[in-house]
Amino acid sequence: MKAWIAAALMIVPLLIAAAIAYWPAKRVAVVSVIIPPPDVHGGGNISELANEVPAVLAEQLHEAPRLKVQISERNIDANEAAAFDAVILTTLTEDAGIVQLNVQVISPRTREEIWTNTYQSPQHQFRDMLPVAGAGIRKALN
Repeated sequence: MKAWIAAALMIVPLLIAAAIAYWPAKRVAVVSVIIPPPDVHGGGNISELANEVPAVLAEQLHEAPRLKVQISERNIDANEAAAFDAVILTTLTEDAGIVQLNVQVISPRTREEIWTNTYQSPQHQFRDMLPVAGAGIRKALN
């Protein structure tokens, strides 16, 4: 009897934790997004690549028919962001010829992360990686 109680005390919390981990999250309805310029870090000259990020991501997101996408030429503040359902924040880092793109989709009203992912490629293949990142965002928002 004691062994059964001990086993139950170990298994029940594990089952509860598993249920919480796999419980479906509440989907956030995203209709309008804004993409500010990426935050750039690294020693290499990747400013030209950074300039392409918002446009390529927006091009991929335009394939989602109900999604309205706006590109900002400058960083935006919280008041400007609040007019949108989501803000797509990007960080571009270059180190030893490898470019890493971190993408976060944030709800500006709740400041909660809707989706995030990291993409890496050699600098000469970066332009091939950008559409993959845009497709990932589009899939996460559908």
